[in-house]
Amino acid sequence: MAGAVDHSLDENEREFSRAMAADTSPADAASPLISFGRFEFYPRQRLLLRDGERIALGSRALDILAALLEAPGELLSKDMLLAKVWPNIHVEETSLRVHIAAIRRALDQGGESLIGTVPGRGYAFVGVVSAPRSLGAAPSSEKGTAGEISVARPALPHSVNRVLGREDTIAETADNLEHHRCVSITGAGGMGKTTVALAVAERLRARFAGDVVFVDLSPVQDQAFVSARLAAAIEASIGVDNPIVDLANALRDSHMLIVLDNCEHVIAGAAELVEELLRYTRGIRFLVTSREPLHVEGEWTQRISSLDIPRRIQGLSADEAMSFSAIQLFVDRAAQSLGGFSLGYGEAAHVAEICRNLDGNALAIEFAASRLGALSVGQLAAQLDDRFHLLKSGRRSALPRHQTLRAMLDWSYDLLSRKEQELLIRLAHFQSSFTLDAAIAFCGNLGLSAAEVTEGIFELVDKSLVTALRGEPEMRYRLLYTTRAYGRERLADAGWTQQTAKAHAEYLLATFERLSPGREPFAFLEGNSEEAPEVEELRSALKWAFSDEGDDSIGVSLTISALPLWWQLSAIDESLEWVERALVTVDGRAEADALLLMTLHSALGGLQMYATSRVRQHARRCPFLDRAGQYPTVRRRPVAADCTSIRRRSV
Repeated sequence: MAGAVDHSLDENEREFSRAMAADTSPADAASPLISFGRFEFYPRQRLLLRDGERIALGSRALDILAALLEAPGELLSKDMLLAKVWPNIHVEETSLRVHIAAIRRALDQGGESLIGTVPGRGYAFVGVVSAPRSLGAAPSSEKGTAGEISVARPALPHSVNRVLGREDTIAETADNLEHHRCVSITGAGGMGKTTVALAVAERLRARFAGDVVFVDLSPVQDQAFVSARLAAAIEASIGVDNPIVDLANALRDSHMLIVLDNCEHVIAGAAELVEELLRYTRGIRFLVTSREPLHVEGEWTQRISSLDIPRRIQGLSADEAMSFSAIQLFVDRAAQSLGGFSLGYGEAAHVAEICRNLDGNALAIEFAASRLGALSVGQLAAQLDDRFHLLKSGRRSALPRHQTLRAMLDWSYDLLSRKEQELLIRLAHFQSSFTLDAAIAFCGNLGLSAAEVTEGIFELVDKSLVTALRGEPEMRYRLLYTTRAYGRERLADAGWTQQTAKAHAEYLLATFERLSPGREPFAFLEGNSEEAPEVEELRSALKWAFSDEGDDSIGVSLTISALPLWWQLSAIDESLEWVERALVTVDGRAEADALLLMTLHSALGGLQMYATSRVRQHARRCPFLDRAGQYPTVRRRPVAADCTSIRRRSV
């Protein structure tokens, strides 16, 4: 009945009575057993025993208990339990509470409930559960007889595929565990943290006499149930009131390596557990995987980096390409998917481009390799701009967040605070790496304080969503290509793209107006590189400013302010293109600014004298040019200086 409250408790009574009347054991020879403490549960027969004695529970209550026992330590929502126990029937939540109360009474152990509650969310079984086993004999109704079995600790999972490109990381992590009791492997999603952790655990198994425990925290939805998950893995009895203390007592004399996998979504619970167990035990060591460190006393953080990718793509041979671990992984997984694959003529550069655009991320590379059944290597490389639609063919058995590239980023993004989410997607507008000062100036135009930006970037670095580029005099930061693409999609979804682009252009204009007056060389240029990050940002800002959605007044001002930079780079042709674009804009205004026009025409005249492409077009008609189409001497700096000087006098 819709909206009914189910109080029935006698259906299983009748079933049991029929079995007893037929002199048939309630548990047949192939019956699986789930045991916890003094209790044994037979899911197939929906039979619960305590010390061999049957406990009467209704069928609905037993269905709820079965669901909770299938996922010990995991929070099951009320909606999930209602759908599982009353499929296609609408019942009030009161029914669930009634049966949970009945289960608690049946499992009463002197005040320590085995059913945990998260108010407003759901329930979890917090006791220690053995793995289901098939018994060779029926359970006896007498205490201490047949049916009591020992359950071996679950074996470590093994990687089915070859581990490529991580041997140094595995060796280094294993060595660090010799000197530190807690080592956390951190890094962006899909980098292979779990793969490394399992390889390290296997390598150290003998060191711990086989006492290595793997605890996957990915199903745990609440901080409070982290301890229960570990207790289930080591088969320790814990109470609800002080579970960590109970674990510490159980592990006090143990010599054990505990692998805590996928901690980022329950980071506070994992940190509390690890810190307390390190404090109150001597022989326990932890190997943790997470997208951010635990930040506990004594923790050693091992950041896992991208797989090796080639710096040079053009002219890369297949033999050269196969010396890089990212390309090795692509070829290996492509061979698995296609039943054989090797790099053909001209394919090395395409594969290198794919691996570079995917930041050497192992999971993303595996996604890409699986697409070769439908696309050529060249087609795949060309379509990576649409990576989130293209790369969505993860293993069916993988965690949901590892089945598509977008799901992998969604998982990390959803774990951020609202302020961290906003900062991440704003920073995604940067084209390349950036300094902290640049981020503060740019985001300041969007109303974010220096303190918010500074703290936010530190948190995003911690959570492996922003990469800190160490080894330079001034620390720089960058978003991986895939993270940047994801952030820009989120930026567009929020309707902030144009606002952010304008703030970025205004930041650059202020930067160049501050640098131009002294006409000193731009210190941020590395070897006069046209690929310097700030040059990439300038191009991006000018492109936006002169677009239909942009602000051409910012574009004109930025064009003039950036003239000394183009001169320093000898990028005369590119500078000329932007000056001509600015002139068209100013000429098209109803009331053109005379000083602006004079500044731009002055720049145009000076640039045209030295523009390589324009000069070469007329080389035959200009006898004073050398054979290369160049002027014998180039007087560049004064032209830029004159133009910026005129512009300053017009302000």
